[in-house]
Amino acid sequence: MFQRSLVAVLIMLGVGGCATQDTGGDYAPILSSLRSEFISLEKDGPLYRSYLAATQAQQDEQHKKSAAFFLEALRSDPTSQVIADKAFFELLLAGHLDAATALAENIATDFDRDENDLVRLMYVLQAYKNEDWPAVRDRLANQKSDGFSYIFAPLLTAWSYAAEGNFPAAETALTPFNDDKRLKPLAQEHAAYMLDYLGEYDAARVRYEQVTSEMPPVSLQPVVAYAHLLYRHGEKKLALSFLAKQALRFDSPPFLLRQGRVIAGGGTPNNIATTPIKAGGAIFFRLANELSQGRAQKAAILYARIASYLTPEHSNIHILLARLLERAGNVNAAADALAQVGETNEARGYADIRRVEVLQAAGKNKLAEKLSRELLIKAPRNPQLLLGLGDLLRLRQADAEALVYYSRAIASLNKPNELNWVAYFARAMAYEKLGDWQRAEHDLKAALNISPEEPALLNYLGYSWIERGTHIPRAKAMIEKAAAIKPDDGFITDSLGWVYFLTADYGAAVITLEKAVRLEPGDVTINDHLGDAYWKVGRQIEARFQWRHALDSGAKDKERALILAKLDAGLLEAS
Repeated sequence: MFQRSLVAVLIMLGVGGCATQDTGGDYAPILSSLRSEFISLEKDGPLYRSYLAATQAQQDEQHKKSAAFFLEALRSDPTSQVIADKAFFELLLAGHLDAATALAENIATDFDRDENDLVRLMYVLQAYKNEDWPAVRDRLANQKSDGFSYIFAPLLTAWSYAAEGNFPAAETALTPFNDDKRLKPLAQEHAAYMLDYLGEYDAARVRYEQVTSEMPPVSLQPVVAYAHLLYRHGEKKLALSFLAKQALRFDSPPFLLRQGRVIAGGGTPNNIATTPIKAGGAIFFRLANELSQGRAQKAAILYARIASYLTPEHSNIHILLARLLERAGNVNAAADALAQVGETNEARGYADIRRVEVLQAAGKNKLAEKLSRELLIKAPRNPQLLLGLGDLLRLRQADAEALVYYSRAIASLNKPNELNWVAYFARAMAYEKLGDWQRAEHDLKAALNISPEEPALLNYLGYSWIERGTHIPRAKAMIEKAAAIKPDDGFITDSLGWVYFLTADYGAAVITLEKAVRLEPGDVTINDHLGDAYWKVGRQIEARFQWRHALDSGAKDKERALILAKLDAGLLEAS
């Protein structure tokens, strides 16, 4: 991640007109003339209709559709920079990066005024991606010295010189950072990358030592890059020792441990900024990642899109984008972003599973099931995909088919881990739904053997025994244990209260079920249970109130009939 000080600089500058605030669908700082420009349009004209449709799609976060309508409006009025800017933003948000870049070029070359930092940035990056280094510098030289140029121009200029083998000129380009203590560490870090890229081993070592020891780096990228440099030059033992020390220093972060294993195995770590193009992508990825942790979600999406334009092979960019898009409610775009992770990338399996999870979390279960089946053709023994598909099938009452996938998941798990008990637990619930309690009980016991302290298992098996009138003392002890582990779980608390009720400890039942209702006030079963407990201790008015509340909470037909009978005749008579 970027240091917080760099984000503070961006906030001060207001980079891109959107880097400091979540603007939603409103780009008023850039497009302030929009209202006056369209106020005189004919309301039945094609331009007005296209603009109106584009604006509506924009407000609905349908960026592909919005971009298409803005482009249609632009064809009706190709002289409007306002519409062009709008179309550019929507293309960028939708991930149509080549089209956004082409439009940025048109805006930068065809219009007199040049207000939009991101348009100017994409015009520069078009040349940068094409490795046209003189053009990069020419386009940067023609830009203003404020906004994004204050941060990105020195870095991009420096890398353009490094790409041509001219490190002295690259270092000179970074001098604007030397007088700013917030940005100087960034210059030192990229100078180390440039020397590494140019094969200047000794000089690169000196810079990496400065970056990773003199000032604690917020980013772990230079740590990994330095270890990889040592490894490439025959210093494997020193590289691994350095990584071990850094892992202790940063409390063993998974990223560092994972990349350390790659280096130890003779591989090349992913996503290190030791080429001009990778460095460019890393700059914008790190900025997007930092912005994503605040309120500037739209800005984070825009910069993540820019990062993916330069380095589409960078898996973490797509994973970050998916998280941002899912947070914004754009689940289809989130799933599309995860699909961009390369087939051979080590993160592809994770990305595939996340695609299914994103769709399922949004209630798009049919799409999630379809995707799961497609992914299992390529990875038929992936336990997470098998479990996920089983869950989707169970949700739509296809328990018999769900059993098949749960069984395949169990068979694919070679060593004990968290998935083992989850798989047995899921299969047990499917067996119970199909009326096969013997097999369900067997799987619940198997799950409990794997994870004997898991509250969900203790509660489920204990409650199942209580309901069947078997193993009462043991079931009670299991549920009490589960409630002690998760005292704020309303459903486990309800189970404990119901155990007290069934064992005629009605006073304890009332106290416990009142707590369960406070934790889960809208649950039908919990309210019904509390009503029963109130009745048993003579609080009949409160019992009827609780039963009515259970009805109002969405009781289904069978539950509704039983509750109505209690309201009519009371608990003893109804039972």
